[in-house]
Amino acid sequence: FSVTPVEGNITVERVGGAIHADFDGFQDYWLRFGPPAGSTLVPGGYVMATRYPSRSPTTPGLDVTWNYSGWGGLEGQFVVLEAEYGPEGEVLRFAVDWELHGAKVAPAQFGSVRYRSSVPRRPRLFVGSAVATDEDDGSSDMRFVVALSEPAGVPVTVRYETLDGTARA
Repeated sequence: FSVTPVEGNITVERVGGAIHADFDGFQDYWLRFGPPAGSTLVPGGYVMATRYPSRSPTTPGLDVTWNYSGWGGLEGQFVVLEAEYGPEGEVLRFAVDWELHGAKVAPAQFGSVRYRSSVPRRPRLFVGSAVATDEDDGSSDMRFVVALSEPAGVPVTVRYETLDGTARA
C-alpha cells in the first residue's frame, strides 16, 4: 500500500548514520535502515542485514515494525537508491527497496520507501510455494510459480540456481 500525509503523519529522519521512517495513521509503521556501525547510509546495496539497531562495523541493520508487531528473528537486505541530506543532516530525499525474511512471517516481505523522491518503484519478483508432481517413472518434479508484482514494461530475465540438498537439484 501507499500512504500520503493526508492519511497520517510521516516522518523521515537521520539518527546517527541511519534513517528512521515512521508512519502514524490507520496503521503504524516504523522502518529502520542502518549502515554498518560508524558509517552513514548512502546509495548502494546492504546485504545480510541483522535486526536494527544491532550491527557491527561490517553488518547493516534493518527493522520493520507495524502496530507494535515485529518479525521475530530476521535477516534481510535493502538497496538505497537515493539518500540526500541537508546542511544540518536532515533528510531531503530518500528512496529504498527492502526485503525481510523473519521467523514469524513466510515468505519474505518486500517494500519500498519513497520520501520526496522521484525514483520510481520497481516491479518485484515473487516465487510461490513449490508443488510436487509425480511422474510415471516414479520421480517427482517441483514446480514454482514465478510472478512480477506489476507489469515491468520491458523484458525481464531471471537467473536461478538449484542445489542438491533434501532433494536432487
